[in-house]
Amino acid sequence: MQFEVARAKVRINVALPAVLKETKELKALEAPKGDEKEIEAFLAGIEEAVEKAENDLKSVEDDARNPFNPVTKMAQKYGFKDCQEVL
Repeated sequence: MQFEVARAKVRINVALPAVLKETKELKALEAPKGDEKEIEAFLAGIEEAVEKAENDLKSVEDDARNPFNPVTKMAQKYGFKDCQEVL
Protein backbone atom coordinates (compact mmCIF):
# COMPACT_ATOMS: atom_id res chain seq x y z
CA MET A 1 0.00 0.00 0.00
CA GLN A 2 2.78 2.44 0.92
CA PHE A 3 4.56 1.64 -2.35
CA GLU A 4 1.40 2.40 -4.36
CA VAL A 5 1.02 5.77 -2.63
CA ALA A 6 4.68 6.61 -3.33
CA ARG A 7 4.33 5.58 -6.98
CA ALA A 8 1.22 7.75 -7.35
CA LYS A 9 3.07 10.72 -5.86
CA VAL A 10 5.94 10.24 -8.30
CA ARG A 11 3.50 10.17 -11.20
CA ILE A 12 1.73 13.32 -10.02
CA ASN A 13 4.85 15.26 -9.06
CA VAL A 14 7.40 14.03 -11.61
CA ALA A 15 6.13 12.03 -14.57
CA LEU A 16 3.00 13.95 -15.56
CA PRO A 17 4.60 17.41 -15.26
CA ALA A 18 7.54 16.16 -17.35
CA VAL A 19 5.17 14.94 -20.06
CA LEU A 20 3.38 18.31 -20.09
CA LYS A 21 6.72 20.16 -20.28
CA GLU A 22 7.81 18.06 -23.25
CA THR A 23 4.44 18.62 -24.91
CA LYS A 24 4.83 22.39 -24.50
CA GLU A 25 8.32 22.20 -26.00
CA LEU A 26 7.04 20.17 -28.94
CA LYS A 27 4.25 22.70 -29.52
CA ALA A 28 6.90 25.40 -29.82
CA LEU A 29 8.46 23.55 -32.76
CA GLU A 30 7.12 23.84 -36.26
CA ALA A 31 5.41 20.68 -37.44
CA PRO A 32 6.57 19.21 -40.74
CA LYS A 33 4.63 20.69 -43.63
CA GLY A 34 1.51 18.67 -44.28
CA ASP A 35 1.59 17.03 -40.84
CA GLU A 36 0.26 19.96 -38.82
CA LYS A 37 -3.17 18.47 -38.08
CA GLU A 38 -1.75 15.09 -37.14
CA ILE A 39 0.83 16.65 -34.79
CA GLU A 40 -1.79 18.97 -33.24
CA ALA A 41 -4.06 15.98 -32.58
CA PHE A 42 -1.17 14.05 -31.06
CA LEU A 43 -0.20 16.89 -28.71
CA ALA A 44 -3.82 17.54 -27.73
CA GLY A 45 -4.16 13.82 -27.06
CA ILE A 46 -1.21 13.92 -24.68
CA GLU A 47 -2.70 16.83 -22.77
CA GLU A 48 -6.03 15.02 -22.53
CA ALA A 49 -4.32 11.82 -21.36
CA VAL A 50 -2.44 13.72 -18.64
CA GLU A 51 -5.69 15.24 -17.41
CA LYS A 52 -7.36 11.82 -17.33
CA ALA A 53 -4.36 10.30 -15.56
CA GLU A 54 -4.38 13.05 -12.94
CA ASN A 55 -8.02 12.26 -12.22
CA ASP A 56 -7.49 8.48 -12.14
CA LEU A 57 -3.86 7.57 -11.48
CA LYS A 58 -4.56 3.83 -11.41
CA SER A 59 -5.73 3.99 -15.01
CA VAL A 60 -2.10 4.38 -16.14
CA GLU A 61 -1.29 0.98 -14.66
CA ASP A 62 -4.25 -0.73 -16.32
CA ASP A 63 -3.55 -1.59 -19.96
CA ALA A 64 -7.26 -1.56 -20.81
CA ARG A 65 -7.86 1.91 -19.30
CA ASN A 66 -4.50 3.62 -19.78
CA PRO A 67 -5.33 7.08 -21.16
CA PHE A 68 -1.96 7.18 -22.94
CA ASN A 69 -2.74 4.17 -25.15
CA PRO A 70 -4.33 6.23 -27.96
CA VAL A 71 -1.44 8.72 -28.12
CA THR A 72 1.10 5.91 -27.94
CA LYS A 73 -0.58 4.37 -30.99
CA MET A 74 -0.57 7.76 -32.72
CA ALA A 75 3.16 8.13 -32.02
CA GLN A 76 3.89 4.67 -33.40
CA LYS A 77 1.75 5.28 -36.49
CA TYR A 78 3.44 8.61 -37.14
CA GLY A 79 6.85 6.99 -36.86
CA PHE A 80 8.21 8.41 -33.61
CA LYS A 81 10.97 6.09 -32.43
CA ASP A 82 12.22 7.62 -29.16
CA CYS A 83 8.86 8.44 -27.62
CA GLN A 84 6.62 5.66 -28.87
CA GLU A 85 5.46 4.95 -25.37
CA VAL A 86 4.29 8.22 -23.88
CA LEU A 87 3.82 6.96 -20.32
